[in-house]
Amino acid sequence: QCIVGLFRDMTAQKLAEAEARGREQFLMCLAEISTELLAASDLNGALPKVLERLREVSGADRCYLFENHEDASGPLLTSQRFEVCAPGVEPQMENPDLHGFDYAAGGMGRWVQVLSDGGVIEGAVAAFPKPERDILEPQRILRILALPLHVGGKWWGFVGFDACRPEVVWSKEHAGLLSSAASAISTAIERKQTEQIIAEQQAKMAASARLSSLGAMASGVAHEINNPLAIISGGSEQLEELVGNGFADPGRIARITATISRNVARIQRIVRGLRNLSRDGASEEFRAASLRNVLEDTLEVCRARFEARDIALDVCEIPPELALECRSVQLSQALLNLLNNAHDAVENLEQKWVRVAFDDSDDSVELSVTDSGQGLPAKLADRIFEPFFTTKPVPKGTGLGLSIAKGIIEAHQGELTLDADSANTRFVVRLPKRQSACAR
Repeated sequence: QCIVGLFRDMTAQKLAEAEARGREQFLMCLAEISTELLAASDLNGALPKVLERLREVSGADRCYLFENHEDASGPLLTSQRFEVCAPGVEPQMENPDLHGFDYAAGGMGRWVQVLSDGGVIEGAVAAFPKPERDILEPQRILRILALPLHVGGKWWGFVGFDACRPEVVWSKEHAGLLSSAASAISTAIERKQTEQIIAEQQAKMAASARLSSLGAMASGVAHEINNPLAIISGGSEQLEELVGNGFADPGRIARITATISRNVARIQRIVRGLRNLSRDGASEEFRAASLRNVLEDTLEVCRARFEARDIALDVCEIPPELALECRSVQLSQALLNLLNNAHDAVENLEQKWVRVAFDDSDDSVELSVTDSGQGLPAKLADRIFEPFFTTKPVPKGTGLGLSIAKGIIEAHQGELTLDADSANTRFVVRLPKRQSACAR
């Protein structure tokens, strides 16, 4: 009896040690996947790794994730999005029955009630209702564990574990630890959705800011186009008169047509500038572009605005051959925001001027926009690039121009700064001539 008792004690001790090791492995796995999900910039790329780690630690033959969605007619459907399998286990990712699966029509209404309420589906498939067995048994599932995923307070889907071998059994403790993993996945999905919403709102704000900039320049642009149109109209009338009177002076005709061509080209440049500034250039590829052309395209659509307020605009000469890798549309939008900011800052001053200066070095370029206004106080300088912060009256300023410009420049691996040492307000743009691989 003593020997039997000793044997039982040793067996109990070994079982306890094995359970402790298993618990430790689960906890280490939870820490690993939490770190993986937190650091993941690509959630779709991270989830298969997370599911594989969970499959290994749980001993499951399959681990997968289903997402709920609704049919146009209303029924709640679910589709398998990710799956990992143990070697030798048949995957179900291509199973058409698991994509657009109707819970109610498929006899899985119990799952909706349990999982949507935060409960767990667990047990031997042989003990499940027949409609559920009809779905699960063809997949050779003997035992299953399904844990709900709740995102934003709503039932989003579930993560599941299949056992296709009779020896795989999950204890309540294991199910509890795996539920913690499901919560970590839910949190990661919710974070991704939040980031998508923020990105969409930022895109809308950027579009609103672009339209606001274009609206501010509308009258000036109309003036810029009307002037060359008047010249073209006058030239065409002269040509009609010459032809009608039978004159055919080649030299005079050539001068008139050259004038018409110059003004047509000017209108084309203005229209091109407007088209560029109205576009979202965030998806544009980085390409070598002439900095001079980018600046000239920007000036074409805002120069008239400065002239209308008698603001002296002094622009340095940039060598036409100087090129840098950039998204030219975005860079033009950033420069326009800086120029519009300078215009609004000085339009009511006695001395009204804006200067655009340029400096070149081996691997970078620097553009500065300086206006005749006094430098900003330190308490404002610290906040000037914050979204929605503005010193302008509410109808006039959105507080987005400088923030968007800074974001564009930083996306080019450059920097936009306010020169604190300048007697006037001076913004400095520094850009690399070549973009590194991470920017592409």
